[in-house]
Amino acid sequence: DFTYTDSEGDEQTNTFYVRDYISRGVWYQDGQTATVAPPEQSILGGESAIMDVNDSGLAAGYASIGVSPGAATTIESCTPEEDSESIQTRPVEVCASELWLELHNATANNIAPILYYSRSNYSSRRSIYDIRGYLWQLDANGEVISSTELGTLTERREEDQSDFSSYAYAVNNNGIAVGQSYTYHPDRGAIRMPAIFVDGEAIAVTESDEYFWGSANDINDNNRAVGYLTATRAGNLRNTGFYYDVDSATMETLPGFFNGSSTVPSDINNNGLVVGTGEIEPTLSTTRRRVGFLYDTAAENAEFINLNDAIACDSPYFIVDARAVTDSGEIVASALKTEEYVDGNGETQTREVSVTIKMDPIEGELNNCREEENKVERSGASFGGIPLAGLSLLGFFITLSRRRQHKNIKKS
Repeated sequence: DFTYTDSEGDEQTNTFYVRDYISRGVWYQDGQTATVAPPEQSILGGESAIMDVNDSGLAAGYASIGVSPGAATTIESCTPEEDSESIQTRPVEVCASELWLELHNATANNIAPILYYSRSNYSSRRSIYDIRGYLWQLDANGEVISSTELGTLTERREEDQSDFSSYAYAVNNNGIAVGQSYTYHPDRGAIRMPAIFVDGEAIAVTESDEYFWGSANDINDNNRAVGYLTATRAGNLRNTGFYYDVDSATMETLPGFFNGSSTVPSDINNNGLVVGTGEIEPTLSTTRRRVGFLYDTAAENAEFINLNDAIACDSPYFIVDARAVTDSGEIVASALKTEEYVDGNGETQTREVSVTIKMDPIEGELNNCREEENKVERSGASFGGIPLAGLSLLGFFITLSRRRQHKNIKKS
């Protein structure tokens, strides 16, 4: 409840609902739950997240460390000065919450294909807080034993008043983490780029000005990381997958289904198998259909494999994204499935719903039954009849969970 005196001298009371915090990193095991608190919790309770945990209980994520300079100035203005004629009609927390929401929903227009003349559909997901990637050593109960704040790729410029942050998304059993960090592009200002975190220091996977957005999404125990880099291709923003060797500090881009296919790797196992999502339609459209893929970085003359070519021709699923792959070759993926439902008028309709599936490796060869996908060719590449080196055919489904919702296939 917030009480204030209006311009007529009457006392007014309004009720507002304010959450205790923006987010908390959560650890869960065998029914036990623990959370990690961020260093900075003023105003809106702060932000934290746990994105990955390795075998020794080292958790990777991010946490708020302070209110950004620009947000601090704006939030200060939420409370009128004593000699001001302005009337404060809501709590500071409500004013700050609206600012956070505005920043969180903002798009990164500074990376638009045609700078200053077009808009980007990439979310900048900014905050009122400066955020840092974090590593937390957890005990058997999920309680924090020690923590390490991770750096940024560069320092914030003096004239930059916005939040300047880094984020850790995965950590391997060697204690090396990967994620994103803000840095600066010579033409486009503050941008998020892939970062490798070694001993708390953020290391760039590339210094090329060709790219102006990206993320490192996973790293295996051989210190090989995967992620994506964003650049302008044919007047549109497209993602290029990359493979980075931490030990040799070398990066290679992944070929994708065709030149210009927007590709986002999600996971890499210890055998070098990479999964993710990639576009299969070589059109000039900003929105192109995508599928889940498998790519073997350890194989000679490796090809991008459309996971829809690794399931039965009569499968009810269309795989759009592969999220994780185990060392034994099991894949967790997102797929579309058509189902019937009864509408408000009692009539039977059909719709596409998103389901989560698990794919188990079995022996066999790739099929050639999805004709429209197989029209997409790269030089020297064809999917029909190619054995899956080391993994063989992926085909047996186990449905893990289902979310009944419409699924729009958008650009990654």
